Amino acid sequence: MSIFKGCATALVTPFSDSGVDYDSLGRLIDFQIENDVGALVILGTTGEAATMSEDEKIDVVKFSVKAADGRVLITTLTKRMAEELDDYLRHIG
Repeated sequence: MSIFKGCATALVTPFSDSGVDYDSLGRLIDFQIENDVGALVILGTTGEAATMSEDEKIDVVKFSVKAADGRVLITTLTKRMAEELDDYLRHIG
C-alpha cells in the first residue's frame, strides 16, 4: 500500500523583502492540491532551505501542514526538522 497516489511536488518557498511570503506559500499549496497533486515536499530539493534558520524552517513546515489541512501528505527531507516536528506533533497531540 502506498502512502499517497500520484506525484509529489517539491514546492519553492516564496520570499518577500521581509522574509517568507506566507500568503504566496498558501496559494502555492492550494494550487497544487486543487490540481490533484498527491503530496507536497516542503524545503526538500529547491535549495532555499540552506539559507534559512532552523526556526524559519520549522515555521514553514508548520504553516504548510496547517494550510494543507489533511488534504495531502506533507513531507520534508531534513532529518533535524523531522525530529523537531515529531516532538511538536507529539506535544499537541
